Amino acid sequence: MSSFGKKFCERTRQAAVAVIRFSAQLPRNPAGWEIGKQVVRSSNSVAANLEEAQGAITGPDFLNKVNLARKEARETLMWLRNIRDSGLADGQALENLIGEYNEVVGILVASVKTLQNQSAKPAARRSSSTRDSRLATRDSRETR
Repeated sequence: MSSFGKKFCERTRQAAVAVIRFSAQLPRNPAGWEIGKQVVRSSNSVAANLEEAQGAITGPDFLNKVNLARKEARETLMWLRNIRDSGLADGQALENLIGEYNEVVGILVASVKTLQNQSAKPAARRSSSTRDSRLATRDSRETR
């Protein structure tokens, strides 16, 4: 794993810990409990998927895990914004978490694009008939 990869995994783990600590301050009412559970799950899923990506056996598996982390980061950001916009909580700690997850989403979006471009380059070298049959197989699985 690259130095950046290790640092980024740790960064997302620390952000998830900060979300756990923050969620303990949410109101003890149905909205606070439910949104607290959701934001804790999604933030920890970001870190967990990035950790799993480090153990990926294939390139497509790695890309899939990073893409899942991207989706979970976007979800976490949505929950944090909903906490702020609903008035469940406010303050600098919440704004810091929103800023952190904005950055995490940006890094993951760029990473997924880079990985997709890298995986597309070898595919361009294959014959069109092989590529077309692979796409047809994928498309048939998606329509099921």
